Amino acid sequence: MIKIDFNGKEYELRNTISEITIEEFECIMLILSKENENIFTKWMEIVSIIGLDQDVIDNIDVDSFLELTTQFEFNKIDGEIQKEIEIDGVIYSCYSGDTFKLKMKDLKKIEDIIKKNVYYFSTLCAFLYTRKDFSETENLEKEHILYKKEFFKNQKVELLIPILNVINESLIKKVNLLINGNN
Repeated sequence: MIKIDFNGKEYELRNTISEITIEEFECIMLILSKENENIFTKWMEIVSIIGLDQDVIDNIDVDSFLELTTQFEFNKIDGEIQKEIEIDGVIYSCYSGDTFKLKMKDLKKIEDIIKKNVYYFSTLCAFLYTRKDFSETENLEKEHILYKKEFFKNQKVELLIPILNVINESLIKKVNLLINGNN
């Protein structure tokens, strides 16, 4: 948590992945991906999402604003995948066995989720965390995914980052194999 003083009033900004929700992270990633926005506009929007009033953002001096942006710790992205999570008294598992492994059908579904959703991180979590007492069909039902998505939007990003790391590493390796062959 960053604390700043502006005109005699103290403000708190969430600056780590343990303080920012997946929904906020989705918004931040969307802002950063805007190709036609200038960098200051992007960072003003991001700082607003993490807790600073727009009036303060508009009136803070440039040096203080730039110093503030250097204090974000969004790049601390290590950690272990949380195998299970409880939603309304029901346990959902991200994987069975000892390690997280994706099947090809999972990678295909993940690619579909990313292509079809602007805000896809919470949907990705909703897809990956499943009920053991549900069939695969039940776990993939649209209503069930939407139900879990609402829950995951409010979870902290630290839950998501280890999953993204594994998926990213897995995708990069597999795509490189497909492109370059087994050389």
